[in-house]
Amino acid sequence: MELVLNNMTALEQALAALNAALRDKYHSMAQYVLEAGPYVRPGQEAVLGELRTMADADRALADRLAEAMERLEGIPQPGTPDPEVANLNYLSLNYLLGYLKDSVEKQLSRYENDLPLLRDFPAAGEVFDRLLAATRAQAARLRDMSDPKSSAQ
Repeated sequence: MELVLNNMTALEQALAALNAALRDKYHSMAQYVLEAGPYVRPGQEAVLGELRTMADADRALADRLAEAMERLEGIPQPGTPDPEVANLNYLSLNYLLGYLKDSVEKQLSRYENDLPLLRDFPAAGEVFDRLLAATRAQAARLRDMSDPKSSAQ
């Protein structure tokens, strides 16, 4: 990937970072968990509401990322969801929360690494800063929900 990035202009790198984030948020894993028909144990119903809030936030971020790309004269291309998610239907909510947590942690790491690519594009950088803040908050909440001592379980 680094060789490819070295041959790309700063604008192309920024657009690639924005588009990768768009793909994540457009194909929200939180939304997928809600649609996967998870087995929800008694007392976990409130977790579904939190996942709905995360999915709604992901959709709003996808819209902002697409707008940022368009302002840079890029073309938003969310692509298709990861085919691996098809293997996650009808599993326990606890398992899916762990999968979601891992997914969000990977996204967060990538966004933190990609942030410098947007330094020359302040408006897009502001959107990316909001993306980072929202993803950090999601990761923290998912860590709390995955903690066996958490009351959300």
